[in-house]
Amino acid sequence: MSGHRDTYARTLLGAETYSRIRSAKLLVVGAGGIGCELLKNLVLVGFGNIEIIDLDTIDLSNLNRQFLFRKADIKKSKALVAAAFARHFNPGSGPQGSADVDAKGVAIRARHG
Repeated sequence: MSGHRDTYARTLLGAETYSRIRSAKLLVVGAGGIGCELLKNLVLVGFGNIEIIDLDTIDLSNLNRQFLFRKADIKKSKALVAAAFARHFNPGSGPQGSADVDAKGVAIRARHG
C-alpha cells in the first residue's frame, strides 16, 4: 500500500519535489494534540527522516484528544508510542539495525528524556 502512496505523491508533487521531501530532516517537538496530527500528515505526505522529541508520558486525559494513543499506552513515552504509530502509517519504515533506517531510506526515531 505504501508503494501506491509513494507513486501518487511522486506524480502529484513531481520527482524533484518528492525527492526533496523524502530527504528532508525534520524534528517534531511534542507528540501531544498538535504533534499527533502533524506527525500523521508528515508521514502520509512522504517525509522520510523524522525525529520526535517529547519528554512527557501518556495520561488517561490524553486519550480523548490524541488519537495516536490507546489505553494500553498509559504511562508510556509519548515520543516512543508516536514513533511506533507513525511507522504504522508508513509500513516500510521502522527500525532496521542500529540506524533505524529501512530499505527505502525512511527513518522515524523518537527520544524520551
